[in-house]
Amino acid sequence: MTFNNTTFFRRELEAKDAEIRRLMSGVSRSVEELPHDTEYDIAVLKSALTVADDIINDKTQELEELHKLLDGLREKIQAEGTDESALHQTIEMLKNDVARLEKCLLERTEELNSLKSMIPQDNIVVNAAQREKEIERFYRNLVGNKDARISQLEALLSTDADDLLKALQMDNQVLAEDVYDKANSLRDVTRKLRDAMETIDRLQSELAHARTEGSEDIRSPEQDSQSDGLQELQRIIQAKDEAISDLRHQLATATDATADTAERIRVLENSLAESSVHGREAPVVSASDDIVSLTQKIELLQDEVDEKQNTIEALVGAIKDFNEANASLRQSKIEMEDQVKYMRQALENTQGAMSHMLTSAIGQNSEVAAVLSPQLSAIDATTNMSALDMQQKIKYLTDELNKSRREVDDLKKAFQESGSVGGSSYEIATLRKEINRLNKELDRYRNGSVITPSFLP
Repeated sequence: MTFNNTTFFRRELEAKDAEIRRLMSGVSRSVEELPHDTEYDIAVLKSALTVADDIINDKTQELEELHKLLDGLREKIQAEGTDESALHQTIEMLKNDVARLEKCLLERTEELNSLKSMIPQDNIVVNAAQREKEIERFYRNLVGNKDARISQLEALLSTDADDLLKALQMDNQVLAEDVYDKANSLRDVTRKLRDAMETIDRLQSELAHARTEGSEDIRSPEQDSQSDGLQELQRIIQAKDEAISDLRHQLATATDATADTAERIRVLENSLAESSVHGREAPVVSASDDIVSLTQKIELLQDEVDEKQNTIEALVGAIKDFNEANASLRQSKIEMEDQVKYMRQALENTQGAMSHMLTSAIGQNSEVAAVLSPQLSAIDATTNMSALDMQQKIKYLTDELNKSRREVDDLKKAFQESGSVGGSSYEIATLRKEINRLNKELDRYRNGSVITPSFLP
């Protein structure tokens, strides 16, 4: 009976080993066929398979310990004979080991369930859709901000700059008209000054002619004694005339007509009038008055010319500054237009790249979700089958252990009833051989029969 049980146990163990190898090979192929984008799920599966392999190794080691205990039990039976206390102690030890195995099995089952719950499964699709929405929202906000900035720049260039240019052009036109008016006024003043200078020349000529005629007509024997004095007076008048000519030349150039010059003209005119008051007739006195009046007009005209000249110089400087500012503004507008064109081109390129990236990311996430969903379902089913098979195998081993324990009890009873150990010794020896052979098969199973995936350590 014991031989039949061990044979059945060996066959069941081989069948379970073949089933485990088949499942492990299927898991290995399914994992190798997964795309590279499922690294996270492969890591989770790798962890689950590693834990499952650790459980199998632990159970194998515990079975080896049980076999060692059975060997020790048989050795004690052969050595001690009918020592029932040792048998009971061994049986209690085996019961404790079985309880410990059951507790360990429950713990490993809980670990497998926790690992199964950690697999994301449907959360991958939900997270991918959420990431797509966030990426799309981010890029829409970015494009909206860029469009708003471009609109502001275009408004600045199309409205403010053009209005400023129009205003500057109008100011330039007004300044040009003002300069034209000032130039006409300056020409009028110059013409008036030229007429006044001609009048002064004419009056001086008349004054010289009148002095010559007056000196010839007035000369008498009574006045011969005064000829020297008149000649001296004429020399003084001639000197004054030369000074007036110099002042007239200065007025013609319109450069040195100042208040001091006007004062000198008035002093010279007064001196001329006082020196010639006794030697001139009424027309000469009238000509002197005309000269004084013309001199005053010349002073006023010269002041007006100076003022117009200063105004013209200021206007020329303002026009020059305006032209420089206008050229700088035009250059700035060209640079801003180039910058806006460059920014618009860069934004178009960025929008194209973002659209391509968004389309690629959406397509890639959809493909990953479509590929992962059936594979995760298959992996979950395979993991559940592996865990169920391991639980059934451990349960089967526990049942076989209980059967072996009952067989030991039967052997003990038969030994007590028969009083001899002949048949029992033979059965024990046969059982020992079967156990040794099973130990060798378990060693082979542990060392090379289990197919371990290539990515497992």
